[in-house]
Amino acid sequence: MEDHRKATESDRDRIVELAEGLRRELGPMRGGDLWIRRESASLPLDDTVDLWLNDPRYTLLVGTYEGSVVGYGIMEKETLADQSHLGVIHEIYVEDASRSVSVGESLLDGLAEAAHEQKCAGLDVRVLPGHRLAKNFFEAQDFRARIIVMHRDLKSDPT
Repeated sequence: MEDHRKATESDRDRIVELAEGLRRELGPMRGGDLWIRRESASLPLDDTVDLWLNDPRYTLLVGTYEGSVVGYGIMEKETLADQSHLGVIHEIYVEDASRSVSVGESLLDGLAEAAHEQKCAGLDVRVLPGHRLAKNFFEAQDFRARIIVMHRDLKSDPT
């Protein structure tokens, strides 16, 4: 059975493994290389996971299936200009073999519950432009696009 729970120090190494899996998956996708360098967690990952576990701005959950940790989700509570709050899901990942048993939905429900408890007005998450499965997953959970970020690669631009 799928479930989620608050991550603990004993989950640290497993979360690092899963975060490495996320980077391997997204790296080759359109926008993945820049996501790794800009939006993803800072390296080394074990230091970042320690921050997520100990900084009250973050909610770090693990997703489980039959008692094994097979996914994680990290949300940060951000304060907006008007002093309201927004929950920003920086990363959510479930191993491929466990994606069809609702672990992702369970993690997302847990993050949404935490955001609600922390008086967040909403949740944001970034999805790479070619990642149709992720886009469909979030749309099925009532997420809608609110901004599109455009990028121009200057490394190969002759101007």
